[in-house]
Amino acid sequence: MSNDETRQMAPSVALADLMENAIKPNAEALAAIMLKGEVAIVAYKPDAKWCAALGLKPGTETAVSQMPGPFRKRMIEHGDSVTSRWLRGGRTGRLFAVMHAGSVLLNFTDGMWSVEPGSTDGEAS
Repeated sequence: MSNDETRQMAPSVALADLMENAIKPNAEALAAIMLKGEVAIVAYKPDAKWCAALGLKPGTETAVSQMPGPFRKRMIEHGDSVTSRWLRGGRTGRLFAVMHAGSVLLNFTDGMWSVEPGSTDGEAS
């Protein structure tokens, strides 16, 4: 699927694709990061811009990591207000998800995933 096709998907379809192909297969690694109170990152077919920002090789299919301090600081200082506020919060269960050219902030609470309100407003179009 091309980036243009993904951008045109209904948000629920894009999130389902992200969940099935990147989050579920990496659930244990993501949980280990989030249970420490850290912010986890999952990148699913990130575009060249996100690969560069996250230090990934172009063409990366899926990558999981703990959010590095310098990246976090950059997102707090230069990201949108929703991302900045979310990253300053201290709760566990936070996942910064990248898919193609967009990103979404996810929260895992009480065994369920939820999208941080307003976190999909700034996606690339």
